Amino acid sequence: MTQFPGAPLGPSDPTTPLPTTGATNPYGTPPTAPLPTSWPAGSAGTADAAPGTGYGYASAAETAYAAPYSSTPYGSPTAPQPYVTQPYVTQQAVRPTNQLAIIGFICSLAGVATGISVFVGIVLGHIALSQIRRDPNQEGRGFAVAALAIGYGLLALGVLFVLFWVVVLASVAGASSYG
Repeated sequence: MTQFPGAPLGPSDPTTPLPTTGATNPYGTPPTAPLPTSWPAGSAGTADAAPGTGYGYASAAETAYAAPYSSTPYGSPTAPQPYVTQPYVTQQAVRPTNQLAIIGFICSLAGVATGISVFVGIVLGHIALSQIRRDPNQEGRGFAVAALAIGYGLLALGVLFVLFWVVVLASVAGASSYG
Protein backbone atom coordinates (compact mmCIF):
# COMPACT_ATOMS: atom_id res chain seq x y z
CA MET A 1 0.00 0.00 0.00
CA THR A 2 1.37 3.41 -0.93
CA GLN A 3 1.23 6.12 1.70
CA PHE A 4 0.49 9.59 0.45
CA PRO A 5 1.95 12.61 2.18
CA GLY A 6 -0.41 13.76 4.88
CA ALA A 7 -2.30 10.44 4.97
CA PRO A 8 -2.89 8.97 8.42
CA LEU A 9 -0.82 6.04 9.56
CA GLY A 10 -3.75 4.45 11.41
CA PRO A 11 -6.75 2.64 9.85
CA SER A 12 -6.94 2.11 6.12
CA ASP A 13 -10.25 3.98 5.88
CA PRO A 14 -9.46 7.69 6.27
CA THR A 15 -12.98 8.50 7.41
CA THR A 16 -12.68 6.25 10.48
CA PRO A 17 -11.96 8.39 13.53
CA LEU A 18 -8.95 7.49 15.61
CA PRO A 19 -9.65 5.97 19.04
CA THR A 20 -9.55 8.46 21.87
CA THR A 21 -8.71 8.03 25.50
CA GLY A 22 -10.29 9.87 28.39
CA ALA A 23 -7.48 12.43 28.48
CA THR A 24 -7.87 15.81 26.85
CA ASN A 25 -5.68 16.70 23.93
CA PRO A 26 -3.35 19.59 24.85
CA TYR A 27 -3.06 20.60 21.19
CA GLY A 28 -6.74 21.28 20.64
CA THR A 29 -9.47 19.16 19.18
CA PRO A 30 -8.78 17.46 15.83
CA PRO A 31 -10.94 18.51 12.93
CA THR A 32 -13.88 16.27 12.08
CA ALA A 33 -13.55 16.55 8.30
CA PRO A 34 -12.20 13.39 6.63
CA LEU A 35 -9.00 13.32 4.62
CA PRO A 36 -9.36 13.51 0.87
CA THR A 37 -9.63 10.08 -0.74
CA SER A 38 -8.08 11.14 -4.03
CA TRP A 39 -5.11 13.34 -4.70
CA PRO A 40 -4.80 15.92 -7.44
CA ALA A 41 -3.18 14.92 -10.68
CA GLY A 42 0.59 15.15 -10.59
CA SER A 43 0.83 14.67 -6.80
CA ALA A 44 3.66 12.15 -7.02
CA GLY A 45 6.28 14.74 -6.19
CA THR A 46 5.77 17.37 -8.85
CA ALA A 47 5.97 21.00 -8.00
CA ASP A 48 2.47 21.78 -9.26
CA ALA A 49 0.71 19.34 -6.88
CA ALA A 50 0.45 21.71 -3.96
CA PRO A 51 0.52 25.38 -4.77
CA GLY A 52 3.01 27.30 -2.69
CA THR A 53 5.06 24.35 -1.47
CA GLY A 54 7.03 23.28 -4.52
CA TYR A 55 7.51 19.78 -3.16
CA GLY A 56 4.34 18.02 -4.23
CA TYR A 57 2.88 18.01 -0.70
CA ALA A 58 -0.36 19.60 0.29
CA SER A 59 0.05 22.83 2.18
CA ALA A 60 -1.28 23.23 5.71
CA ALA A 61 -4.32 25.14 4.43
CA GLU A 62 -5.25 22.33 2.04
CA THR A 63 -5.16 19.43 4.49
CA ALA A 64 -8.10 18.56 6.68
CA TYR A 65 -5.92 18.24 9.79
CA ALA A 66 -4.48 21.71 9.57
CA ALA A 67 -5.74 23.02 12.87
CA PRO A 68 -5.46 26.73 13.52
CA TYR A 69 -2.87 27.63 16.11
CA SER A 70 -5.32 29.49 18.30
CA SER A 71 -4.46 27.75 21.54
CA THR A 72 -1.29 26.16 22.79
CA PRO A 73 -1.00 23.97 25.88
CA TYR A 74 0.95 26.62 27.74
CA GLY A 75 -0.64 29.72 26.30
CA SER A 76 1.08 32.22 24.09
CA PRO A 77 2.01 35.70 25.22
CA THR A 78 0.40 38.54 23.36
CA ALA A 79 3.45 40.75 23.59
CA PRO A 80 7.12 39.93 23.98
CA GLN A 81 8.15 39.70 27.60
CA PRO A 82 10.71 42.21 28.83
CA TYR A 83 14.26 40.99 29.31
CA VAL A 84 14.80 40.38 33.01
CA THR A 85 18.30 40.15 34.41
CA GLN A 86 19.31 38.54 37.63
CA PRO A 87 20.72 40.91 40.22
CA TYR A 88 24.48 41.02 40.31
CA VAL A 89 25.67 39.09 43.33
CA THR A 90 29.12 39.86 44.57
CA GLN A 91 31.04 36.98 46.02
CA GLN A 92 32.84 37.73 49.20
CA ALA A 93 36.57 37.57 48.73
CA VAL A 94 38.29 34.64 50.34
CA ARG A 95 40.70 35.80 52.95
CA PRO A 96 44.07 34.03 52.80
CA THR A 97 45.24 32.00 55.76
CA ASN A 98 48.58 32.94 57.22
CA GLN A 99 51.04 30.25 56.19
CA LEU A 100 53.27 30.71 59.22
CA ALA A 101 50.31 29.94 61.48
CA ILE A 102 49.73 26.64 59.68
CA ILE A 103 53.41 25.71 59.71
CA GLY A 104 53.69 26.65 63.40
CA PHE A 105 50.68 24.45 64.21
CA ILE A 106 52.20 21.51 62.35
CA CYS A 107 55.58 21.99 64.04
CA SER A 108 53.94 22.13 67.47
CA LEU A 109 52.05 18.92 66.78
CA ALA A 110 55.21 17.28 65.49
CA GLY A 111 56.87 18.26 68.77
CA VAL A 112 55.11 15.33 70.39
CA ALA A 113 57.35 13.00 68.40
CA THR A 114 60.48 15.09 67.91
CA GLY A 115 60.56 17.38 70.93
CA ILE A 116 62.76 19.95 69.17
CA SER A 117 60.16 21.26 66.73
CA VAL A 118 58.13 22.62 69.65
CA PHE A 119 60.44 25.63 69.75
CA VAL A 120 59.94 26.26 66.04
CA GLY A 121 56.14 26.02 66.50
CA ILE A 122 56.20 28.54 69.34
CA VAL A 123 58.33 31.04 67.39
CA LEU A 124 56.23 30.71 64.24
CA GLY A 125 53.01 31.03 66.28
CA HIS A 126 54.18 34.37 67.73
CA ILE A 127 55.27 35.67 64.31
CA ALA A 128 51.95 34.61 62.76
CA LEU A 129 49.92 36.33 65.48
CA SER A 130 51.81 39.58 64.99
CA GLN A 131 51.30 39.42 61.21
CA ILE A 132 47.59 38.72 61.64
CA ARG A 133 47.24 41.70 64.01
CA ARG A 134 48.90 43.99 61.45
CA ASP A 135 46.89 42.68 58.47
CA PRO A 136 43.22 42.07 59.35
CA ASN A 137 42.59 40.52 55.89
CA GLN A 138 44.48 37.39 56.92
CA GLU A 139 42.95 34.42 58.65
CA GLY A 140 44.66 31.79 60.75
CA ARG A 141 44.50 33.27 64.22
CA GLY A 142 43.12 29.95 65.50
CA PHE A 143 46.05 28.05 64.02
CA ALA A 144 48.53 30.47 65.59
CA VAL A 145 46.88 30.30 69.03
CA ALA A 146 46.72 26.49 68.79
CA ALA A 147 50.41 26.38 67.83
CA LEU A 148 51.26 28.46 70.90
CA ALA A 149 49.02 26.45 73.23
CA ILE A 150 50.34 23.09 72.05
CA GLY A 151 53.90 24.35 71.95
CA TYR A 152 53.86 25.84 75.46
CA GLY A 153 51.95 22.82 76.77
CA LEU A 154 54.51 20.38 75.37
CA LEU A 155 57.34 22.61 76.57
CA ALA A 156 55.87 22.59 80.07
CA LEU A 157 55.49 18.79 79.94
CA GLY A 158 59.08 18.49 78.76
CA VAL A 159 60.33 20.70 81.60
CA LEU A 160 58.34 18.66 84.13
CA PHE A 161 59.71 15.44 82.63
CA VAL A 162 63.29 16.67 82.94
CA LEU A 163 62.72 17.93 86.52
CA PHE A 164 61.22 14.57 87.45
CA TRP A 165 64.30 12.72 86.24
CA VAL A 166 66.64 15.18 87.91
CA VAL A 167 64.86 14.64 91.21
CA VAL A 168 64.84 10.88 90.74
CA LEU A 169 68.53 10.76 89.86
CA ALA A 170 69.47 13.11 92.71
CA SER A 171 67.59 10.99 95.20
CA VAL A 172 69.21 7.84 93.90
CA ALA A 173 72.66 9.44 93.97
CA GLY A 174 72.17 10.83 97.51
CA ALA A 175 70.92 7.56 98.85
CA SER A 176 73.68 5.44 97.45
CA SER A 177 75.60 3.24 99.82
CA TYR A 178 78.97 3.81 98.17
CA GLY A 179 80.43 6.02 100.59
